Amino acid sequence: VAALGARMYGDATPLRVAAMPDAADPLHWRGIVETADSYVVQDVNLALDPGAARGAVFHKPAPDPILAALEQMGASRGEAVYVGDSPFDIRAARAAGVYAVAVGWGGIHTRERLEATGPDAFVERAEELLGRL
Repeated sequence: VAALGARMYGDATPLRVAAMPDAADPLHWRGIVETADSYVVQDVNLALDPGAARGAVFHKPAPDPILAALEQMGASRGEAVYVGDSPFDIRAARAAGVYAVAVGWGGIHTRERLEATGPDAFVERAEELLGRL
């Protein structure tokens, strides 16, 4: 597992990790690891050696992971909302052409810095999010 993790994001500290199984094949999973400057999308077939898994690295603000998620869900850009706590997140959303919401609870970036990237909305607390969509 450590070797797979090192291949996915090197020495960077993962900020968020998400994984979901393929509905048609529960042994096939797609994982996304977010670091400060990139996303790694990794396909893993649990029936095979995880070391053989293939991954692709997309450096923020590349829109590729957002566009891939839209394609997998059969959704349009107009149906999507991307919520992020960094300027990289907002730039990725803008590059993908989706509604961008900056959030103030990340604790790293100031409101001014986030708003300078041009989000469609800004919220300080999660409770405010629904009212901005």
